[in-house]
Amino acid sequence: MTRKPKEPLNETQKKSVWTFFTLLFPSLIMALLISFERTTITTIVAILLFFYQAILLKNFIERYYIMNV
Repeated sequence: MTRKPKEPLNETQKKSVWTFFTLLFPSLIMALLISFERTTITTIVAILLFFYQAILLKNFIERYYIMNV
């Protein structure tokens, strides 16, 4: 069996992957934290991830919506 060489990602696909990573990854980590026993450390990490995600979302909105107007 021969495999076709993979084509490099175009700009739209790169933006799509970055958007997916930006919006989903922190949410996934926060969801995983729920499965652990609640301690002060997991609560602090969840709060920090929330603020990290808020900053990423702000940057996403600025990059894709404000600059493209």
